[in-house]
Formats: sequence, C-alpha cells, structure tokens
Amino acid sequence: MRRGFCLIFFCIFLIACASKADSRPVTSIRFTPLNFPYSNLGEFTLSAAQHQEQLQLFLAVFDDTFAHGQIDDDADLPGLPHTFSLQLFSGTVLTAIYRLSFDFEKDIAFLQNERHIYAVAPEYFHQIIETGYFNMIFRKNHAPAAQFYLNSKDIKYSVSGTWNYETYQNNFLSYQINSQQEQSTNYIVTDTDFHLTYTFAEKPPDHVYETIRVGGQTVKNHALLSSNSLEIPVQEGDYTYEVEAVWSDSELPYNAALTYVFQIEVNYPPKIKLDLAVAAGFPIAVTIENYDSGGRISAASALWENEIGLTLINGKYYGLLPVPAGTAAGEYELTITGSGSSETLLCKENLTVSTGTPEKAAVSAKNAALLSKKAETDPYYLALAKKITGSSHAEKLWYGVFNYPAAVPVTYIYGQTLTHRDFSYQPFCQLYAFTGDADISAAANGSVRVAEQTPEGGYTVVIDHGLGVFSVYSELSELSVSAGSYVFARQKVGRCAKTEETPAPVFTYGVIVNGYYVNPRAFFEHDPISFYK
Repeated sequence: MRRGFCLIFFCIFLIACASKADSRPVTSIRFTPLNFPYSNLGEFTLSAAQHQEQLQLFLAVFDDTFAHGQIDDDADLPGLPHTFSLQLFSGTVLTAIYRLSFDFEKDIAFLQNERHIYAVAPEYFHQIIETGYFNMIFRKNHAPAAQFYLNSKDIKYSVSGTWNYETYQNNFLSYQINSQQEQSTNYIVTDTDFHLTYTFAEKPPDHVYETIRVGGQTVKNHALLSSNSLEIPVQEGDYTYEVEAVWSDSELPYNAALTYVFQIEVNYPPKIKLDLAVAAGFPIAVTIENYDSGGRISAASALWENEIGLTLINGKYYGLLPVPAGTAAGEYELTITGSGSSETLLCKENLTVSTGTPEKAAVSAKNAALLSKKAETDPYYLALAKKITGSSHAEKLWYGVFNYPAAVPVTYIYGQTLTHRDFSYQPFCQLYAFTGDADISAAANGSVRVAEQTPEGGYTVVIDHGLGVFSVYSELSELSVSAGSYVFARQKVGRCAKTEETPAPVFTYGVIVNGYYVNPRAFFEHDPISFYK
C-alpha cells in the first residue's frame, strides 16, 4: 500500500526542483513511467490549477529537502527498481525534466537532473505520505459525492461498501466506506408519487441499481436503473431506499461498489370528511384519516358546551357531533384540533344549519294533561344525557341502521309542536301510543347503562351504543334487562302495559349523541358513521 502512495508523492518532489531550475511558476507536471512494470496507470498529468493548495504545501516541503538533500554527484546509486520521468511545465512551456528513482522496500528515493542528485530523507518521505495529498488524488476513505432529491427535497444518506484503488503491480488497496449521516425522515406529501432524482457530480457510476423495502418487506430488489430521474409510487409507511452505484470500467485506476441508503417515513396530510350542511336536530358525522394514532382529536363549536373527542378506530378517527334541536338557522364555526402529536392539525370549517317549518299537531285535553306531566320530568332526562355521555364506549357497538323499538307507528315525532288551546309542548323524543300492552326492544347492540325507576313512576332503560351514542326507553311499566348487561338489536328490554292512569300506554324513545338529544330518524334511515368508512 505504501509503495503506491510513494510513487505519486515522490513525483511531486520535482516540482521543487523545477522551481529552482526555472523562475517561471510550475503549473503542471507530467509523469511518464520508465521502469514501472505491471502498471496500468500509464502517463498522467497533475495540474496545479486543480490542487493549488496542495501544490504549495509540497513546494515548501521539497524546498527544505533540496536545501539539505544534495549528495555527491559522482556517487553510485544503488539499483533502484522503479523510475519515472517527470516533465515540468509553466503553462505550455517545458521548463525542466527530472528523473525519480525509488525503492519501496528500502524507503529510499532520489531525484536527478543533469547536474545534481538529491536524496530524500525518510522523515520527509513519511511526512509527504501523511500530508493528505493522497486524499486529493485518490479520495482515500471517501465515497464519491452523491445527491438525492425526493420531490425536490435534498435527502441525507448513509453510504457503505468498498472503494478500491489500483496501485503498483496491479495491487488493489481496498477501503471500507461507512459514512453515517443524520437521516432526513418524516416527509409530508400531498400526492401519491415520489419523484426521485440523483446525481454523482465527481464521477458518474457505470451502473446503478435500486432496492426498496417497506416495513421490512422488499418491494423492488436490485433493479437496474436506466435514468437518473424516476417516479416511485408510494403509500404511507416507513421506506428504506438503497441505491447501489458500481464503477467497473477496467481502464479506470479504481473500481467500487457503494450502497447509498436513506430512509423515509411517508405521511399524508390529515384528511377530514364531514357534512358542512345539516338540519337542526341531526348529528354530523366526521372522520379524519392520516393523523398520528397516538394523538388526540377534538371538535369545538358554540353548538355544544364542551369539546367532543373523536375516537380512533382502525387507524381513523370517528365522531358524531350533535346539532341540538332548536338551533337557529345560520352558520356556525367548527374547530377541529389535534394534540399529543408532532403532527399539526387545526381545521376551521363553517357549518350551515337549516331549520324547517316546525310541524304542529293538536292534541286532546287528555293527552295535553299527560304531556304536561311529562314536561315536568324533562329536566331529569336532560340531566341524564349530560351525566352518562362522558363514559360512552370507545368502540362502535352497533351495526347498520337502528331498528324501531316498537311495532307500531310513531305517534308524535321528534321536534313536532304539540298544542291544546294555550298549551304547547315540543318533545325531544319520539312518542308511541298503544291500544294495549306492547313489548319494547333494543334499537341496536349495546350495553345497558341505566335500568331504573324514574320520577314519573315508570322505568327507564338507557343503552350505550358507543362513540357517545345512547338510546333512551322511558315510561316502561316493567324491565327485562339490568344495568351492565349487553343487549342485541331487537332484544326485549321492557314492556308497556295498561294502568289505571294510562289505559292507553304511552312509550317514549330518544337518542342522545354526546350529551344532546337528536332526531332518532337520523339512525333509522342510515348509519351516519358507515358513510365514512
């Protein structure tokens, strides 16, 4: 290894000789092997214009060598096996010719011109080797500079492999390259393609291969590239991208196989889906994709008192946002905020709330009396809605649309204004009237949260369906379930029977979404969440 270095370094000695022989500055030196067997290097030229700083360094070293290294001009030099002729130029003018003879094994070298012989001292010999000139010529332990751009963003990389240099007697000096750089990761992209461009400014390789791994699986393995610009279709995930560059031209003084590696974490911007137009009394379904699963998302609006959290299900955030009955028509700002993550999420939307003409229905004096009594217990049910909503199941327990809880048509619908003379009442539930006894069944799967006697003397059942959705069954005359039990859709939860006070039984059914009663029809017609899966 040292021999190959010395060959080049001793050739530089003649720069100093030239500076003594001619006042014109040395701008280049041509090396011609006279006795250097098995070399494929051939004749080559070193230009001072390319390595001016290194040239000045060696001129200073050689000046000292020539000041103290002259020997007897008649001395018999030992047989030195390797000889180079060096021609020094100033511009295009040949200013001097020197001969360099050396022996690697004995660490000796001599420079000769027509008049003198100079012996190179071992300490200068070693100093030259350690100066760093070798790094400038052959790039010792240095991988060729490469640049990678992904969607126009500069990517840092790590590189490893073997960089070989051809030297004296066809020996190869191999250097292991292992250059680690801080990885550039977490790329936020807005499309489905990566545009990758790479360049090797110092020395273009003869062949380039690519390997792509996603989540530990190889999706492309050592594929030969024919262009330095390519499109890579991607999805979210952790990508490891490898580019193997091979320099294999036998005429070059080196060959190499280096692998450049960079890692990419692909994240798409959060995608929000929700209805921006809704009728008062109906819930708004919202879903958010591409947000950190370890974060938290909440929605805030003047439509409800507290922030409503969304629930993570299968990598997406879901939620139902209530628009309470009685909400005035107009635009309301909705703010969706993400927290607990390095990703930023802050979205503000304007909701347009519409209200239809309230339906009115006249009721009999007897029904007005019953409804008046019922109105007195409404505060209990409103308080119940607030009380239970914060502990809803995080999973969606129901499937598809809700079922009607009774086998008869709805008598009075949600939001309808019921009047009798100066009496007016607007129920936030559905009212069913029966001519006889009737079974009441669960509208959907869920867990029974409440099964208790209520102020009006009947019984109430509340079923938690998850995601802040509850169904309420009140004015039951008997219970068929208990708190904590799990029920399935159409399973009997209670019964309405005739009593002395109510010879025609009345049953009330309501749906709560995150603390507010909404129109049950929203769940009879379709599953609001299923639209966004």
